[in-house]
Amino acid sequence: MLIILTTLALLGETLSYTFIANNQFLFYNKYHKNSRLTLKDDDWGGMIGYNGAYYRGQVWILEAEPSRPGCYYWVNEKWTGWTMSNKDHNLGAWNSRNKDRQLWKMTPSREKDGYFYIYSCNYDQKDRVVNPAKKQSEVKIWGGDAFSDAQLWKLVPRFTVKIYTTRCRGTRDDRSNQQGMEWDFVAEHGLMRGVSTSDPIPNLGPYGDALRSSLQEALLVDNVNRENSDSIMDYMDEALTRGKTVSGWEEKMEEWRWTEKVKAEIPAGQECVNVQHMAEFTETSGGEYSITLWAANKVICSEDGVFTDDFIIDLD
Repeated sequence: MLIILTTLALLGETLSYTFIANNQFLFYNKYHKNSRLTLKDDDWGGMIGYNGAYYRGQVWILEAEPSRPGCYYWVNEKWTGWTMSNKDHNLGAWNSRNKDRQLWKMTPSREKDGYFYIYSCNYDQKDRVVNPAKKQSEVKIWGGDAFSDAQLWKLVPRFTVKIYTTRCRGTRDDRSNQQGMEWDFVAEHGLMRGVSTSDPIPNLGPYGDALRSSLQEALLVDNVNRENSDSIMDYMDEALTRGKTVSGWEEKMEEWRWTEKVKAEIPAGQECVNVQHMAEFTETSGGEYSITLWAANKVICSEDGVFTDDFIIDLD
């Protein structure tokens, strides 16, 4: 089962993407197909359209404003605290919070084609973000009556998510001996990166929030059963909680993983496998901060070598 959350379906006036708050997204323009809404540096004038290589200045954290349902602060992931702003109909970014200038909402295009307008929640809700047709590198405010593809954007989550169940640490087969046995093993849990990617992850707090929201969305979209969903989310929350307990966030993430000693009973005459829930988070456009959640284990047994259980999600 592969859940690729890289398009946004729009139904009426409501975004079908459920877990938006505190998640992280890129915004692609419709007219300039590869142009992304970008903050190039920590400066008011740093807002641009960019069609080059992926980097974190193109990633935006959407922070909800409780007093204005449907309105969000667009906070840049790379330039911490810098928020997209509309000051007197001029687009920029600022590093302090101002509700009147920095709240935005997404309104579907009239074609219901997966694109939407980014409207200011103020200025009579007419101002919207445009990537002008004649200047791809520019983004600015447009408040006129004319509408165009240059004003339309597609929301692309920072992470794609693949959820599955994997076999680990072999099998135990008692179908010949018919006497039963014990199986001792150590299970690994938590958030883990590849062995070649040990550099610290920047801005870990919002990073963890985005992983959690992306996982919630993936479980919902794929209709994973309630018991498995709750279990996988519990392991995610445990990993994130462990990371926060050691002087804030643990930059190298040593505290985001742990081990557990397991003793399983193998029934007489049965073969058993040790399977584990996994959730792989792959960063958009080949970013270097992909990661995998190792969640619950279960030993599943069978007399005929066919393993079925509600725990299993697409056994690899």
